[in-house]
Amino acid sequence: MMPVYQRLASNTLFERCLKCLTQNANESLHSVIWRHCPKDSFSSKRRVDLAVDLAVCKFNAGCTKTVLSLQEAAGLPTRDKTVALGVRRDRGRVVKAKLRATKKFQHYRQAIKSAKRRLLEAAKRTEGTTYKAGHF
Repeated sequence: MMPVYQRLASNTLFERCLKCLTQNANESLHSVIWRHCPKDSFSSKRRVDLAVDLAVCKFNAGCTKTVLSLQEAAGLPTRDKTVALGVRRDRGRVVKAKLRATKKFQHYRQAIKSAKRRLLEAAKRTEGTTYKAGHF
């Protein structure tokens, strides 16, 4: 237990937290998995296994390399449009990640959160408490 505590109490982890670099890679992988196999509907074990395998490949290698490898393994021909689509998806993912990392986007997200908070507070002032646990 002591090694875990020392790792959590280390200065390097604290510095990462200060820079807001604490994105959990597992959460990103989980979102890719659940896109292929949603939680809200039943899926067989085989489908979940396939979704996990595909998500890990896409997460580690990208869409282009994953699709090309799958087509090669299945003996299917690779077309130019398939490669172009994979490249476009991979580029879009990188561009989106860079955009979300900018200060401007962070301020935008904070502004949206505070606007929602203000709306909820205004609704609570006008309507009163609308829900309490155990009160009907």
